[in-house]
Amino acid sequence: MAKQLARYAVEQITDDGVPVWDYSLPADEIQYKDSSAGAITAAGLLLIAQCIEDEQEAEQYRKWGLYLLQGLMDSCDLTQDDNALGLLAHGASFCQSWSLRQHAAIRRLLLLRGTDACQWLSEVLLVIH
Repeated sequence: MAKQLARYAVEQITDDGVPVWDYSLPADEIQYKDSSAGAITAAGLLLIAQCIEDEQEAEQYRKWGLYLLQGLMDSCDLTQDDNALGLLAHGASFCQSWSLRQHAAIRRLLLLRGTDACQWLSEVLLVIH
């Protein structure tokens, strides 16, 4: 079931790698980007990849997850904006930034790279607040 849902989500992703907030919106509606959905989906894809024994299939899910993370960094990264109220633009409230809900995806990325995510997030939260 998880793999079916993941494939459906990947099929909906636009070329920039950032999903829209509602996959079932009619084409004539405003297609707001949703970086929180992108981060959560990327984290899910990377988790699924870790659970798949077939290395070729697992690699496809890893590639999809990393593609979404790259899309977030290319299109939504606010880390260079001193006035930003979060780390990514276009969060769940359409054009708002968000900070707390994206930590799960950042943690997943750091675990993928072998970094102690809990320690890193604690340090980031101290700096942000």
